[in-house]
Amino acid sequence: AKREYRVTVLNWIAEPPEREALQVKVRHSPEFIQARVAVVGDSAHVELERPERGLAAGRRVRFSMPDSQPSRDGRNADH
Repeated sequence: AKREYRVTVLNWIAEPPEREALQVKVRHSPEFIQARVAVVGDSAHVELERPERGLAAGRRVRFSMPDSQPSRDGRNADH
């Protein structure tokens, strides 16, 4: 299980959030997880509130604001 990873190939659905506290949903997971997300250029460093199994290169990840409004999608670059 991993708690930290890097996401690349980010696609904005709305304007970038001004806060780091977001919810993260990995493609295979049925639920969103609280996380801290630091966007740096065209990638993001993600630190999950709790470890998540199954994170692998190429997996899609969805970031949402805590009010459940989608903000950004991307692919996990690390495994």
